[in-house]
Amino acid sequence: MTETEIESEMRLIGVVGEADKMQEDVHKCTQEFIAAGIKVWIVTGDKDSTAKAVGFSCGILSRERSMIKIDYNQVNDKDALMDKIIGSGTDKDFMISGTAIQVLIDSVKQMT
Repeated sequence: MTETEIESEMRLIGVVGEADKMQEDVHKCTQEFIAAGIKVWIVTGDKDSTAKAVGFSCGILSRERSMIKIDYNQVNDKDALMDKIIGSGTDKDFMISGTAIQVLIDSVKQMT
């Protein structure tokens, strides 16, 4: 029997997705980095909801800190972006869109 014969006249009735399992002690390790003053970032192309879920599960984000979301639509130049980040204080979690980060990258490129 060939693949074509087996897979003919089929109808998809469901889809399953599976997340990668977090390795053991990731949360503990991340917390130790943060306690030592090391800045920890998540860089992802995922949706905001996925990035948040990963951030909480690995300990980078905390429900004890408030979250500041910065998108390009809110801030479109380097100075405004830096003012928003610095003016928010140090006890916050930030979710910064790729387009907002691109503003910083472009400004650094112009300086060199």
